[in-house]
Amino acid sequence: CESTTFAFPIAMHVSIEGKYLFVCMDVDITDRIKAQHSLEQREYQICAIINTTTDIIFSIDKDYRLLTFNAATSNTIQNLYGVTILSGMSMSSLDKELESTWHLWYDRALQGEAFSVEYQFTRPILGVAEVSFNPIYNKEHTIEGVAVFYRDFSLRKNAERALQQSEARMRSIVEAMSEGLLVQDAKHSILFANTSLLKMLQAKGEDVYETTIFDQRLQNIHEDGTPFLDEERPSVLALRTGKPQFDVTMGIIRPDGIVLWLLVNAYPIMNHNDEQPQSVVSTFTDITRMKSIELALRENEERLRSVLDAMSEGLIMQDRSDTILFSNESAARILGLTQDQLY
Repeated sequence: CESTTFAFPIAMHVSIEGKYLFVCMDVDITDRIKAQHSLEQREYQICAIINTTTDIIFSIDKDYRLLTFNAATSNTIQNLYGVTILSGMSMSSLDKELESTWHLWYDRALQGEAFSVEYQFTRPILGVAEVSFNPIYNKEHTIEGVAVFYRDFSLRKNAERALQQSEARMRSIVEAMSEGLLVQDAKHSILFANTSLLKMLQAKGEDVYETTIFDQRLQNIHEDGTPFLDEERPSVLALRTGKPQFDVTMGIIRPDGIVLWLLVNAYPIMNHNDEQPQSVVSTFTDITRMKSIELALRENEERLRSVLDAMSEGLIMQDRSDTILFSNESAARILGLTQDQLY
């Protein structure tokens, strides 16, 4: 591998015993030259990085005169004011509207404070930005200027605003639902319960949030009156299996002793790459009135059957195809058949 050696010649006159001699020496400065080239290469790379960013980066001296700036700064100033900026020009002369505000920020940094501000520019091309001000120190650790970094996050702000509006609309829809709605995480902690559910359970939001369904002091029962085991709950099954649970009838005994009958659906929520659900959404439809009507109809039917079975006359009900729909005990006895034989 060939290398190049750089020499720096040094010449001097020397007097020895009245005779003058001319002495010439070469000093090897190869390492110094390589270090200089390496430094120049790093500076070039740093400049390239700074100039390829879309963030505005510039620095000023104590008199607010421009020291350095990147391409984004130059292009933005050109688009805004039609001015080609140069080192040494005053940044204050560009926009008198911004002068007083920016001077306060410059002065804070010149006093040694590093800070950032969120600023809403009146000019549409700039929008909303985070602007950072950092003091520049020299070798003597004396402040000689300010470095400014400007990052436009108008798109992010607009996205955040749109997300907030969307969340507000969704919350309005959820709160307007007559059905109860419950959101739980993978550990069954309650993250959200809408107003309808809180009313159903006669609960307050502060008593529900950050608890789990197992912490609630409400007894859950099946239609036959037997208790709901924790592992039988629709939300638990949905989280464990990753499959939705539909039309599960659940009774809840409230603190006032009233049994509330609910039709429950549970939907697991999974992220794109997750194998297990991260949360579950459950909906609750109050079917207490429907259950009461069903119970009343069943009781009426049983009373009517008791009356019909007590009759001495036989009674048979048939449809048009002569299929027997109902018969009382007297009819079976008169015909000498059992009830099962009649049907």
